[in-house]
Amino acid sequence: MSSVLSSFSYYYTRIKSKIYKVDQVYGPFGVLKTGPIFDFNGHGSHITSMKIYHGALVEAIEVTFTNRDYSFTEKTGGNKCPNIREILLRDNEHITEVGGVYGKWNGNNGILRITFITNQGREFGPYGYTDGVVVTEEGYFQRNGGKLVGIFGTTSSIFHGMTSIGFYFQPE
Repeated sequence: MSSVLSSFSYYYTRIKSKIYKVDQVYGPFGVLKTGPIFDFNGHGSHITSMKIYHGALVEAIEVTFTNRDYSFTEKTGGNKCPNIREILLRDNEHITEVGGVYGKWNGNNGILRITFITNQGREFGPYGYTDGVVVTEEGYFQRNGGKLVGIFGTTSSIFHGMTSIGFYFQPE
């Protein structure tokens, strides 16, 4: 376990040096597995849309960033999800709050549920497990304030879902 934490410490120190105008790194939450690592920090752009791929677990997140001159999309996680939900942000709208639950479903560690709230009061989610799905909740995350400008974390190489997630925020 200490080798996983030390490699994450190195990784996040390296990431932090690449961030533009990001004052707060929040997380990671979940299980820090040795699977693939993702880092979507937008490099000075803002988030204009997101797609959440989920079943009993949040399996993937796709983030579209827009700059004055161009847009680009980053995606992590699996592709075989029964539900895909899209978040389209309006002009001058950004995500200010993120909340969720991590734990286990069917023996797999992952992000069980996630919700996003914007500066205009719109709520997206919760995405992930619903009533009737047997899960073991192991922890919660909640962040309110600032502007979401990116996400990072790990995925599982076994079931291709997200096993941990963290967030980049900057002041509004």
